Amino acid sequence: MTTAALRHSGALIEAPEELGRWVRILAMVLLPIGPAAIGVLRFVIPYFTVDEPSAVAAKVAGNLGAQSIVIWLGLLAALTIVPAVIWIGRLTFRGAPRLTTVALALAVPGYLALGVIMASDVLLWTGLSNRAGRGDRGRFDIEFASGIGCG
Repeated sequence: MTTAALRHSGALIEAPEELGRWVRILAMVLLPIGPAAIGVLRFVIPYFTVDEPSAVAAKVAGNLGAQSIVIWLGLLAALTIVPAVIWIGRLTFRGAPRLTTVALALAVPGYLALGVIMASDVLLWTGLSNRAGRGDRGRFDIEFASGIGCG
């Protein structure tokens, strides 16, 4: 195993070159997970994003399993997209530092908001799955979906 000398804060640090290779392989495997999760999420989602809140609630009530998959894929995307964007920003910073800074300043907060966007799906799924055996389910769907701003 060979080593490369790095200077950090005036101290000489020995870092194995093979570590860099494994980090690149790990990044190559992990970076596409977030975008792939969003792609599958858009395919599985049981409603259209332009539907009225009552239609969203009715479609989710009819397919709670797909909504559960949407929630898990959204969580996976929220946890993997931001590190991927930061990793890509590290790679592009040398070539275009200003453009990379602006891109990261816009993309990172935008992708961090993915969890907030998913909150309405989580609330709707939780409310509908907890009310599955009750007789007032139809009324609950419309009121709950309208109250959380789905659609």
